[in-house]
Amino acid sequence: MINTENKKKYKSIHSSYDAVIVGGGIGGSVAAIQLAKQGKKVLQIERENTPRHKACSGIQFPYFEKLIGVKIPKDFKHTPLTKTQLTATEIDYPPTSKGKKKNMKANFPMTNFMRNTFDDWLNKEAIKAGTEFHDKTSFVNLKEEKDEIIVKMHVFDKNGKKIENKNIKTKYLIGADGVNSSVRKNIRPNDFKEKSSNKGEGINYYIKPKDNSKIKIDKNTLLQIWNVDYNNEMFAWVYIKDEPKCDIKKTKKGICTNSWVIGTSYTGKNIEKVGKNLLKYVADNYGLEGDILRTEKIKVDLALNNPNKRFAFGEGKHGNILLIGDSAGLIDPVRGLGMDASALSAHKAVNSILESEKCTKEKCPTPADIYNEKMKRIKDDMIKSNAETKNVFNNNEDLSNYIDKKLNPISGIKKILCSKFNKWRKPQNMKLC
Repeated sequence: MINTENKKKYKSIHSSYDAVIVGGGIGGSVAAIQLAKQGKKVLQIERENTPRHKACSGIQFPYFEKLIGVKIPKDFKHTPLTKTQLTATEIDYPPTSKGKKKNMKANFPMTNFMRNTFDDWLNKEAIKAGTEFHDKTSFVNLKEEKDEIIVKMHVFDKNGKKIENKNIKTKYLIGADGVNSSVRKNIRPNDFKEKSSNKGEGINYYIKPKDNSKIKIDKNTLLQIWNVDYNNEMFAWVYIKDEPKCDIKKTKKGICTNSWVIGTSYTGKNIEKVGKNLLKYVADNYGLEGDILRTEKIKVDLALNNPNKRFAFGEGKHGNILLIGDSAGLIDPVRGLGMDASALSAHKAVNSILESEKCTKEKCPTPADIYNEKMKRIKDDMIKSNAETKNVFNNNEDLSNYIDKKLNPISGIKKILCSKFNKWRKPQNMKLC
């Protein structure tokens, strides 16, 4: 029952939809936009109060704008981008028995944005397309009946008090609620029960420098520190986030960010100890040290080293439950990117629904059947990529050899061509570069 005070501010959710999307992130909004443009009645829910903070780099390739299907505004009064855009990458090589190689720097334009601002903007684009969006609304469970799904959800007020229970009928359910997805835990609980050494943790430190004149990192550069002492999954990262009109107080609360970010991920060690050692390394070698305005930790419960429990795409008795992005297991420590995979999987999920509906055969494939097939190559590529690095991060000697192999001219040309060709591909046919 909704009390009178909250009822004035709350617009009740309807009883049925063509599609319900759980998650207010990039993948959820891309799916919502595409479905709404097809005339579907779409409900998108987000459990947090938006705009909400999201632990994420917010760094993407230039093709990302085409992939999300909406032009990103560039004016800094209303932009979801940060003021400083990244134009280069610098590689800090690991030390080996032969000594330490000199840092390599290469021009590489990237889109740099704040996830809280960016996701909120994309939520609004979904609303413009015709989506009904509700934050402070959490998925509880689901029940499959005949050809429809009953989704139970809780609605909260801004203070976190529950004001309504809702049971919604929908034909399609899309789980886009992150690597620790509530939708996935409901339909595939065993995926989260495996005890795995590869259930990693990450940590980000938001730093206000003591002395900007001592910093030896170009503010338009993403610094990658490859060293098994600081990251045994990929690389540690250092870059600047400077959202316009964001002060220290707001940065501390995570409302927005205006600071340097130093972060890493690790499995099998105390992440805070690794993080403190990383901070010292950055201070000693790059002159970047100062007050820690905020620290955030990220924990992954999904068993990433077990392909059978890592990936899940199309599910359900009638094949009408689809998982996208991190919810589908597309979190990729090797690439260090997940937002483009999330948007790409959203396009493929929507196209799977539409293809299934257009089928006129006596026995048609379900959206899950089509979607599982569409995602097979991406899944296989990620399994292959992760297999290549299985023993790479045992020591810095092996890691150095791996970097030389990956950063050779041919590999670099392939990555550039992949990104270029994406400009001419349809969003659902893009490649993850």
